[in-house]
Amino acid sequence: MELVQFSDAREFRDRSWPLLLGREAENNLMVGIVGRLAEGAGPGSVGREGQPVFWAVEDRGGVEAAAVITPPHRLILTRASAQAVAFLAEELRRTGVELPGVVGPKGTADRFSALWSRQCARQARLTHALRIYQLDRVQPVATVAGRLPAGRQAGMEVAELKDFELVQQWNAAFCREAGVPTAATPERLRGLVQAGEMFLWKIPQPVSMAVAVQPTPNGIRVSGVYTPPGHRRKGYATALVAALSQRLLDSGRKFCFLFADLANPTSNGIYERIGYEPVCDFQEYDFVRSERNGDAALGAGAGR
Repeated sequence: MELVQFSDAREFRDRSWPLLLGREAENNLMVGIVGRLAEGAGPGSVGREGQPVFWAVEDRGGVEAAAVITPPHRLILTRASAQAVAFLAEELRRTGVELPGVVGPKGTADRFSALWSRQCARQARLTHALRIYQLDRVQPVATVAGRLPAGRQAGMEVAELKDFELVQQWNAAFCREAGVPTAATPERLRGLVQAGEMFLWKIPQPVSMAVAVQPTPNGIRVSGVYTPPGHRRKGYATALVAALSQRLLDSGRKFCFLFADLANPTSNGIYERIGYEPVCDFQEYDFVRSERNGDAALGAGAGR
């Protein structure tokens, strides 16, 4: 085996695309990030600290596994054999790479975190158990418009700059509830609004939010679904995700993806009723300094 490092997203894309697109839904996080960078987006669109780095584990002329890090976020992994995981962990350790954590398909992330923890005297803390879903057809959902006073309209609208302050507040609240330590910057949020990628459900005032981000060759990811506490359990998020998913399919996407926290059965149930089907489970780990070395343990987070 050989570990090949890339600093250019286009070169990495050209080398790894057959592997990544073979499991497009499972690899949608990496595919979306690599695709965005390869098309010219700046590093600030996917991270805040330093340049992204890409690795390919090659064997007999082909790419067996891939890894990407966009500082300060976790290392993202593809599915890999036990042998490839061990090889990757050892090679990254040998080169002195510092990793805040890892995220990837359950078995692969579990193996890598255990190896890294032993090799680098770090504690591996599981922060989130996630499930990737994919949808190619939206199932009918109950309307929420009938619950409104006469004369008031409900529906999905593209967020505008006049909604920016609200979007910032809701994004911060979403990150606090989801345990995301590296929230999107105001510049990134403004960019999403200006690009028409942020959506609101209004009755007519906004009551729920979602975003469509990181398109892949055939799909796109729905993310950042948030409804403030006072508007929950009224069907707004269900209606918004269903309407947004249908809009994305109508625009030519073959399917939509999303990540759901397995600790929240309510959201998983909502997505499945809309038509999202499970693809695979993901694990997120943080690496923190071992208390055995006298260092206080750091708090865990869920930035992706």
